[in-house]
Amino acid sequence: MKKRVLALAVLIFVTLTAISGCGRAEKNDAATNSKTVEVKRRDIKSVVNLSGVVRTEPREAVVSTVSGKVVKIFVKEGETVKKGDKICEIDDTTARLNYQNALNAYKSAQLNYEIAKAVDPSIAVNQAEANVKSAQSALTIARLNLKIAQETDSSALQEKNAEEQVKQAELNLENAKTNLDSLRKSDTTEQNIEISKLQLQNQQLALAIAQLNLKSLKESGPTNDDIAQAEEQVKQAELNLENAKENLKQAADNPNTPDENIKVLENQVSLAESNVKIAKLNLDKLKNHSAPTDEQIAQSEDQVEQAKISLKIAEQNYQSALKAKAAKDAQIAQAENQVKLAELQLNSAKNNLEIAKNNAASSPDTIEIRKEQVKQAEASLETAEANLKNAQEQANTNALRVQQAEVQKEQAYTNLQIAQKTLNDYTITAPISGTVLLLNPTEGDMISPGMTIAIIGNTDHFIIDAFADEIDAVNIKKDSDAVISFDVFPYKTLEGKVESVAYTTTMTNQGVQAYEVKISLPKTDLNIKDGLSAMADITTAVKKDVLSVPIESVATENGKSYVIVVLPDGKFEKRFVQVGVSSDNYTEIVSGLKEGDKILEIPVENIFKTIETKKGSPFGGLKKGGG
Repeated sequence: MKKRVLALAVLIFVTLTAISGCGRAEKNDAATNSKTVEVKRRDIKSVVNLSGVVRTEPREAVVSTVSGKVVKIFVKEGETVKKGDKICEIDDTTARLNYQNALNAYKSAQLNYEIAKAVDPSIAVNQAEANVKSAQSALTIARLNLKIAQETDSSALQEKNAEEQVKQAELNLENAKTNLDSLRKSDTTEQNIEISKLQLQNQQLALAIAQLNLKSLKESGPTNDDIAQAEEQVKQAELNLENAKENLKQAADNPNTPDENIKVLENQVSLAESNVKIAKLNLDKLKNHSAPTDEQIAQSEDQVEQAKISLKIAEQNYQSALKAKAAKDAQIAQAENQVKLAELQLNSAKNNLEIAKNNAASSPDTIEIRKEQVKQAEASLETAEANLKNAQEQANTNALRVQQAEVQKEQAYTNLQIAQKTLNDYTITAPISGTVLLLNPTEGDMISPGMTIAIIGNTDHFIIDAFADEIDAVNIKKDSDAVISFDVFPYKTLEGKVESVAYTTTMTNQGVQAYEVKISLPKTDLNIKDGLSAMADITTAVKKDVLSVPIESVATENGKSYVIVVLPDGKFEKRFVQVGVSSDNYTEIVSGLKEGDKILEIPVENIFKTIETKKGSPFGGLKKGGG
């Protein structure tokens, strides 16, 4: 750059008359005083100079994603940490309460799902189908009985039919008794009501806790009555837990309790335990009240709404349990009637058999009785078919309920994972192993999302972080050599290599778009520090034994390069040349000159004297005046 300034100075102070730039000029006094150089072969190295900053690599800033007061600092600047080590802890009282609420909501949703699954509508459908078949069989027998009573022919066929009726009636009675016994043994409706009732109580308590928490956040602070209410909520939660454990013990001691109900009761105990934790956390929060943020109030409002939804589901479950109990009682009553009917049908079949054996004709009263039995059997069949239809509809409704409960459980699990991650964010840990280069907060400080807590870097590996414009970036290659120097170490240089060149631009601190270049530093005894300023001379090309001239000897015109050649006769010629790579001092000449040619060191055209160019000159005709 200094040499080009010198060339410009020479140009300003030269006062000779200019001539055309495309011809030859005779020797004059100014030319005699001009300095010339010889075209020679040299080794040329093209270098890009970048300034940058020393950084550790890898190097990561630890940024907080939450707000709150720093309650504990675990490290100091300059200390070495491992990935996952604690850096600091932020007050997580609210986050823990939010997590417990999310856990409670998940356990509640899981319990709702288990309760929905525990109701097996296929049993009711199977029983209804069996009742239809029994009613159909009873109708067949009643019609045969009527037929036997109406006929006076006591043939062997009639007797055989009567015997078959007796066998069928005995089978129907056996099936009816088995069905009744099965219904009585599988009757867990009372237990399901207790389960649903306790769940309802838990959800009522959860809503009350959430509402009390929201009230204390929105108001200036909790009152003595609020704290007393929170203490009662803790006692109620503990009582619910005791009841849940007792229900589980009784169910486990009963060999007839289905495994599904045991699982439901276990989940209910877990839910009650979660409610106790929430009640205690809420009480602790009220006693240690602090000014809430808008985010905390919004979260509390969401928890109240979630508790309302959970309570509504619990109420629906409780009502369903009551309905299931009524439906079960009706099924048992119907099964008892089926047994009585089967006994009557068996007696009737045996009576018909006696009539057939004795070849006795039925009286008119007997025939009327048989007709009435046929009507009753038809009515029983109609009722059984209606019950079957209702059972099938109930099965479809329950399947939809199970599906909805499963969706709610999955959503609650997603919310739980989010709450868990948020809670984890209150304990800030090292993302990488390295040295703590910077530590911002102290214990007691308030921090907010986006604040840099610390910077951690690997001091075993330093790089120069620099930026190059598009002209230089396209010439810098990975693994290119670089000579690195520092202002703080004026007589020291290091040999580094280019680690990477970005493929896209980045906005620099100066507000310009540039390509990031990372240059590795070798291990050294120099006391290298993160943040030092540095310079890097990056080799972009090396040419061996090529024609070259001083860089200031080449000028441009309309985008073309030229030099002023000194001819053997002392005259001058402006000659266009093709250039290659350049170093700080020399430029490669690809074509237009040969070794040994002499040129002006400073290509000043106005050292010429006006002459005319011969016709056919490759540079065109000369004009008077300078060009």
